Amino acid sequence: MYKIRFVIRNRPYKPGRCDEVLKWKPPHMNSIDFKLKIVKEEGTGILTRKVGHLYVGQLDPPFATLKVTKDVKHLDNKIVECKFVNNQWVVMRERTDKSFPNSFTTADAVWKTIRDPVTKEMLFKVLDRKRLQDDHDSEIMPPPKRVARYKEMDASQAERLGRSCLSVVPCSRSHARLRRNATMSHDFSCVQPAFIDL
Repeated sequence: MYKIRFVIRNRPYKPGRCDEVLKWKPPHMNSIDFKLKIVKEEGTGILTRKVGHLYVGQLDPPFATLKVTKDVKHLDNKIVECKFVNNQWVVMRERTDKSFPNSFTTADAVWKTIRDPVTKEMLFKVLDRKRLQDDHDSEIMPPPKRVARYKEMDASQAERLGRSCLSVVPCSRSHARLRRNATMSHDFSCVQPAFIDL
């Protein structure tokens, strides 16, 4: 399994960053797109060596560093996709399709999932709980109509309410919420799997 995306029902899919979408990958596939800058580190009493500084967003200090090997030398000032293996960043590939690295917010969220991953088992546990809840609820009575509530409000109120009610798992907080909800009941009634890449 490569990744699963969860989107809100009855909303079109939008490419790019969307806080209403949860994108899940297996922990070993989590990666960050960095701008790689190879620099010489030198100083008194230090052997001169080349180090790869990995940048995100528009920040000056590097987010992380990378060991420079012959496979990496030609990627100076390029956007590279990296994964964290054996306590070090490793370049997976050059991102020729991107002109900019991930934002700090995105990189930080991915870094948190690398350190404290949401496993496939945790994800399936939440989805199974939701499926069982839906099966039970459908036997009792049909779901309430949400549309009527929105007709009684002006557009801005409905939009604000829609975001707060329907953004069950925004990307910026998805990891913490999903991890917390893996051990407790949670309503995913407005979230459905949009596509699964195998």
